[in-house]
Amino acid sequence: MRRALSCGILALALGTGPFAGLAIAATFPAPGPRAQAAAARIPGAARPEARATVRFVMLPPRNLSGHDAAPKDLGTRLRLSLGARGAEFVPAEDVDRLLRVHRVRYTDSLSAAELAYLGERTGASHTLIATIFDCVPGSEPRLSFSLRAMDNHSGRRVLSAAVTLRGVDFEGLLGLGRIEDLESLAEVAVGQVLLKFDARGMPRACAHRGPEQSTVLAPQGGRAFARAEFDPRELGRIALLPFENRSGHTDANAQLAEFLGDAWFNAAGVQVVETADLRAALQARKVRSMQFVDRPQLSEISRGLGVRYFAMGSIDRWGDEVLVEDQRFPELEVSLQILDVESGRIVAGATIVRRGSDYQTLLGLGAVRDPAELARRAARELVAAFGG
Repeated sequence: MRRALSCGILALALGTGPFAGLAIAATFPAPGPRAQAAAARIPGAARPEARATVRFVMLPPRNLSGHDAAPKDLGTRLRLSLGARGAEFVPAEDVDRLLRVHRVRYTDSLSAAELAYLGERTGASHTLIATIFDCVPGSEPRLSFSLRAMDNHSGRRVLSAAVTLRGVDFEGLLGLGRIEDLESLAEVAVGQVLLKFDARGMPRACAHRGPEQSTVLAPQGGRAFARAEFDPRELGRIALLPFENRSGHTDANAQLAEFLGDAWFNAAGVQVVETADLRAALQARKVRSMQFVDRPQLSEISRGLGVRYFAMGSIDRWGDEVLVEDQRFPELEVSLQILDVESGRIVAGATIVRRGSDYQTLLGLGAVRDPAELARRAARELVAAFGG
């Protein structure tokens, strides 16, 4: 029965319709004196007057997996687990109505103004945004997605997680431990995400100090350069422009953006400008393509976004399989450059070329065979080159 449930995992896990299943919440009448007294006698019961420590808006995920159907338990597990810690969720119908009234077309990213609007109208302190990269059911399940929590008041990312799992990766000696169904893999995935939340359901505070190194270092299996005036420690906030995608994989840009944003935040606390904020800045200036943006326009856009640096680059290979000693491994090649708007010059750059076999150790252990996991690691190594 469990295997009969098919894929797309977060799409139905977090919502069955365009905006359905975003959250579970209900309103109950205030308990009377007898109910309060009875509740007080229950071990571990919360006091009736206690308020939730955090209230979430959960948006429907962006689904890049190509699978529309999914087991429902992933989002439900996350909501119930955080609810058990004291968190609340805005009801789905309320979120649906507000998104329509405010004419929000995209839910893969919200601008600071849209986040503030949701927070003001719902009382939610945070918004959860997810993107599904891969989901494969069956006896060799795969699941990869990203999740970030945005502070509705400040518009800043306060939590970021990227999960890439394969059931076969849990196989130990004698073939034991392997996960052979998508539901069980989803349970493990949610467990990993929950580590990012504290006992009250709040996103865990991260004591980021920013990039620590003052020079750009070449990533393993790659190369890098930097002008003398560039200091990676100044990268507190950066805008990510669409990369030139030569790989033939249409979703490569979206995946790379998610992995870079996650890596930069978790490694150094760097805030990557939300796609919605960048989109709004371009639309406000009637810019349809970055190819036609001159330096004065770019300076104006950067001031509006509160950034000095833009990241851009190219994706030449993305998950293509290569044969290494009669085994197939994914391969990736990405170049990233940093543009300083003040000078109008490219001040730093790095290129990374990675194969899954690069991580292989003795006895063939450690090799990466999942394209999403290879991309996640490559993004982390690129960020490390810039001090993250």
